[in-house]
Amino acid sequence: MIRGFGLGVAERFLQVLATRLSKILVFEIGTASESSWTEFLPEQSQGQEAFVRELLERAGFRNVRVITESAAYHREVQRLLFTAEPAKAANQETLKQLEVA
Repeated sequence: MIRGFGLGVAERFLQVLATRLSKILVFEIGTASESSWTEFLPEQSQGQEAFVRELLERAGFRNVRVITESAAYHREVQRLLFTAEPAKAANQETLKQLEVA
């Protein structure tokens, strides 16, 4: 999503997804350290975990946790695998606002 449409669109997608989920999200993302992702992700000066935690929390998730590490596609770096819960059930007004935007 980020590579194809940019970080803003990906964050918006996560916001909508947070209103639709009732249980848990399992999430993985490329890292700025991977050569194939370098141009698509902002510099993660605070590290991948903090970047993803902030991204998911801004999008409406809570209890963001790292559950494991996995080798990246090209095995250059380790990726973190996360779980997160939707912060709250969306009401109809929230859904309307997201559909309009």
